[in-house]
This record gives sequence, structure tokens and C-alpha cells, in this order.
Amino acid sequence: MVDGDVQPILDMVKEHAEGRREAAEQLYIKGHIPLSFAARSLGSDVTSLAQYIPSLGVDIATSGGTLADRDQGLTAAMDYRGSGAVLDTYTAVVAAEIEVFEILRSWFGTLRVARSTVDEIDVIIARASADLGRGSISVGFSDGQYVKQEVTDEFLQQQLKVLDTIKERIEDHCEILTVALPDDVSDEVADFGRKMGNHILDPMFLAASQGDVLLSEDLYYRQIAASLTKVDGTWLQAVLLAARGVGLLTRSDQSRFFVALAKRRHGNLWLDLPSLDALFEESTAEGFASACHFVGALGADMRAHALVTLHFLNAIWGRKNPALKREARTTCIITALLRNRPQDWAFWFALVWLGADEQTDLRGCLFAWLRGHFLATEPVEKAVRWWSTFLQRDRQPKAQDVCTRAMMIYNEQLTPYRAGFRHSASNPTSPSRFDATRKHRTGRPSKSRVSRKRRKSARYVG
Repeated sequence: MVDGDVQPILDMVKEHAEGRREAAEQLYIKGHIPLSFAARSLGSDVTSLAQYIPSLGVDIATSGGTLADRDQGLTAAMDYRGSGAVLDTYTAVVAAEIEVFEILRSWFGTLRVARSTVDEIDVIIARASADLGRGSISVGFSDGQYVKQEVTDEFLQQQLKVLDTIKERIEDHCEILTVALPDDVSDEVADFGRKMGNHILDPMFLAASQGDVLLSEDLYYRQIAASLTKVDGTWLQAVLLAARGVGLLTRSDQSRFFVALAKRRHGNLWLDLPSLDALFEESTAEGFASACHFVGALGADMRAHALVTLHFLNAIWGRKNPALKREARTTCIITALLRNRPQDWAFWFALVWLGADEQTDLRGCLFAWLRGHFLATEPVEKAVRWWSTFLQRDRQPKAQDVCTRAMMIYNEQLTPYRAGFRHSASNPTSPSRFDATRKHRTGRPSKSRVSRKRRKSARYVG
């Protein structure tokens, strides 16, 4: 620094931050390198890297997101019920943080982690303890701006308390075992272990030696483990879904665990109707929004996402719920569903609108969402006419009928948007057609209804 000029230092900070970001993108996003391998290459610990990855605009790759992938995870969880599981370091830390060990132990019977997992936590604790009493200020560069953080003793003590709790929970619920690579490993694996550190391979070889399933939140680690050691793998949500299926998971616990995984951006989070219903009833607005991050995500199967959204909305609008909460959750999930569909959003919006139960005010809420986002109604009218032609709906069809026909139609036809909705009917006679000039119910009663209920203090939301 010359004459108080800090710009050279800031330039170094920026260069370091951008270099780290580029390296993380090359290793994890493009290279599909497991978190623990990438962390070793970057000189970081696996938990810190997992917290950093979402800032790159991607989720932690926990599962492939396909139905086949989910079924494989559920099958592995069911096959190893009562037979034991080995957790890798990151999964053990997450399980401790979200307090899911009791469910896991009741499911698998015995939980095991490698000694290197505890050693890695000890290293982080020792590093934080060494900084006590020093006081420092760190400067970073993120999202185009410099970020300053003051590292105080109070901050470090809070961090140490969290780390001690994590370590205590792991030791209370898991067997801690030392792992040695078997003598018959290939020269390539042995060489890799010498370069990167054998402890990176400990969880997979521990699972293989114990005949346990590998429980890992890292899809890429499970894939490498299956290739090197032939162990079966699964992940936390798959186990939770299996536990829910046999009645071992309450709605409250399901919501709490799913929100915790969603906030950590563990994708792809599987959200079916019971999951969304539990989130609606048990989670906060922030928690529900975190889960909705996985609705309509890039690369999503939009048929499945649109239809589960439709079923969920019909469910919450078909029973008594606080109006503000119901409308807020509707806005949240519709926005999430369509946020990555700039070209064909109207097609999917129309499907949800057509399948909406006409005995509720859901359509009014959807129309209010459309109007509130200043979106044109013409593409929606075209999409509704297209859907109406092929669905041939009755006056009051069941949502299930709409969903079934929609899936069949989408399998057989090109995306209507790409075809310019050329199959649209000119003037469909279906009473469910979308009419932008018609007044839609938005949850506010008519004047006659208000007069009949004048003495009631009911709260209406327009």
C-alpha cells in the first residue's frame, strides 16, 4: 500500500475471489467433482464449500431429480432398513444441524462415520479457537462488490458452540470407526488416495467393509462410490420419504426437515402433494418459499410440476384456511412455477387455470396474480382455447381428469407455444374458457353477499 492507497489490496482480493469462483465452477459445476474432492483441491473444508456453492447460482447436486432416481433412493432406503448406514462428513454435519439423527437411527438401526469425519471437525474447531483474542477484519468480493466482515471473539465463540454441538451429536448417535484402505485396491485408487488424502475415500470404503448403505447428500460422491466399491447409496430426503410412507414421520417433522434441506439448496428436492400440504400447514412463509425454489426449476419436468401445483392449489382452496395465507402461498408457488418459462408461461398457467376447481375462488386468485404481474391476457386466452379443444371438459370436471388428459396430450403434441397455438379453437363453447373482459371472483364477495353478512367481521382480500 502506497500513500494510503488500498486499491492494490482490493484488486488482489477481487482477483482471489474470482479465481476461487472460477475454480469452483470448473470442479463442481462443470466437472461434477464431489464436494469433498473439490474442497480438498480448493484448500477448503467440505461444509464451507457446500455453503459457497449456492452463491454460484446452482444447487447442491443431491439427486438427479427424475422419478427413476427417486425410486432408486427409496429402494435403497427400504432395502437397508435396520441394516446400518454410513454417513460421509458433509451429510453427518447436516444431519446434526437439522437434528434428524433420531429418525435415521430408528430407520437404519446403526449409524457409522469414519474417524476422519470427527478429525475434520476438530481441525475446524482448533482453527477457530486459535483466532480467539486476536480480532480481525476480513474483506471479500461477492456479487460485484467488496464485503467486509469483522471477526470478533463473540462471533468465534458462537461458531465454536455450534461446532461443539455438531460434534457431540455425531458422537452420541454414530459409531466412530477408523478406516484403512483394503490391500486389494487398484493402483489408481491407491495413487489417488496418496495425492488427495485417503480420508476422502473413507466413507465409501467403510460402507463397503460393513455392508452398509452409503448415506450421502452428494450425488457425485455416491456415483464414484458405486463405481469404486459397488456400495448402494441414498440420501436424506429419500430416507425421510420412506419413513413417511410407513408412518414414522409426522407432518411437522417432514415440513421442518424439508425446509432445512431446501434452505441449504439440496436439489432436487422432491415435492409431492403430501409434502406441499405439510409445508402449507406447518412451515412459515419463508420456509414455504425456500421449498418453492425447487418448483419450476431449470430443467424441470413441467408436466409433473404444473400438475402437482394444480392438485395442491385445489386442495388448499377446497378447505377452510386463512385467506391471506392461502393467497400468499398461491402467489408464491405460481411465481416459482413460471419464473423460468419466459416463452411458454401462458401454456402452463392456462393448464392450472383450467384445472382449478370452479367451486372455489382459486381462479379469481390466479387472475389477480396475472393482473398484478402486468402480464398480457392474449397468450393465456390462446392457451386456454388450445387446451379446451383437446381436453373436451365437462362443465365441472375433476382436476384429475384434466391432469390425466393434459399429460396424454403433451406426450402426443408439440409444445403449443412453439406451434403458435395453431390448434386453437376460434370460439370454444366451454364455460371454463378464459375471458379477460369477464369479472373473475377474487375472494371479495359481491355487494349482495356483503349485505347479507354485514354484521360479520369477516376479512376479505381482493
